[in-house]
Amino acid sequence: PVLQQLLRQIDFRPGNDLLFVLGDLIEKGSCSLDTLRFLMRLSRIPGVTVLKGNNDDVLKLLQPECSAANRLGYLRSRR
Repeated sequence: PVLQQLLRQIDFRPGNDLLFVLGDLIEKGSCSLDTLRFLMRLSRIPGVTVLKGNNDDVLKLLQPECSAANRLGYLRSRR
């Protein structure tokens, strides 16, 4: 909801304006999944570019080949 409100405030016009989302799409609040889904829909529009940030790499921790040591190291580095 915060992102959508911000885009309304700046009068973002999909298809007319350029939008660059510079990563860190998740792990920033309680609506991470909703934000990700919204950006996935938005990214289908020409002129919208969504990049992955370092916080988005957390998904790698869910892969079976990720070691327990890597998972623990990540968790220790978080606030």
